[in-house]
Amino acid sequence: MQLRSGRRLVYPPPKQQGGDHRRRSQQISEDRISSLPEDLLLEILVRLRSVADAVCAGAVSRGWRDLWTELPELIFWSAHPLSVQSMLARITRPSLDLVNIYLWSDWGDNDYEDWDVQISLLLRGAARLLPEKFIITIDIHQTGCVVDLPCFERTSFLSLHMRAISIRLPQYGEFTALKSLHLELCCIHLCTLLRLCPSLRILNIRNCSDLRHAGTVIVHSPSLEEFSLEISNHDICCILNIRNCSDLRHAGTVIVHSPSLEEFSLEISNHDICCIDIVAPVLKEVTVEAYIDISFTLSFLAPMVKKLRWSYDYGYVFVGFDQIWRLMSITVA
Repeated sequence: MQLRSGRRLVYPPPKQQGGDHRRRSQQISEDRISSLPEDLLLEILVRLRSVADAVCAGAVSRGWRDLWTELPELIFWSAHPLSVQSMLARITRPSLDLVNIYLWSDWGDNDYEDWDVQISLLLRGAARLLPEKFIITIDIHQTGCVVDLPCFERTSFLSLHMRAISIRLPQYGEFTALKSLHLELCCIHLCTLLRLCPSLRILNIRNCSDLRHAGTVIVHSPSLEEFSLEISNHDICCILNIRNCSDLRHAGTVIVHSPSLEEFSLEISNHDICCIDIVAPVLKEVTVEAYIDISFTLSFLAPMVKKLRWSYDYGYVFVGFDQIWRLMSITVA
């Protein structure tokens, strides 16, 4: 075509049909993720912080399919323990850094019939993987059931939040590598458990009751270095014994006798304490927050303490002339 100026307008050659489409489809089908190093892919999956999300990542790239089974850390959020147990059975690693399981109560009525058996199988499957850290939280309101706790031979950190579920301890074996134990809302025989933990250094207890002594918390552990106890349940009295004090059974009594304890924390609300007896020659840090009885007595022998905080709350204690004043609390720091 010639314009008035004499210049000719030249059209570009026509594009071949389907050329762009083929190039786009080639770009779409090209899987560049699979060419990445496996260590980098695992690092990406670890940052997802969920096994379910890591499994779904297999739809993004064929190189990610079943790659989650090689993850060093496994975190599960589920309402079905058997589904978690079946996924644990697919793990082929010789050991794991972390297994963290959170179970909630969205089960059907039929699933509740043998849920304690399901959780026992789940715990057994988790112990088989030899995790260095094992955490399980059960947000299920059930009573009258017993769960079997196997030995976690390689685990150094163990956290159990069991919603007052009764725990049956193993008859054989020990938690030989366990150094840090955290118990919350567990119905467990602590004396027996701690005898199975020869290397325990850190113990944290929150609202747990002893199976053999109802309403009692009893602790024996000569190797303990750090201890924390919190009780905020009306039904749990506090009797704490550390090393050779098992003959004392007075409700509202806290006894801490330990040659190795360095840190101690005690928090008790809605329950009056009658007596606190602490003998710990290497104790360095102490924190006590408690409601105390009008007849409260304190015996404290810890010459190495560097950091001390006491906070006592009273119910009805009248002081002063004609008892016109009422003492509510005392804090020493």
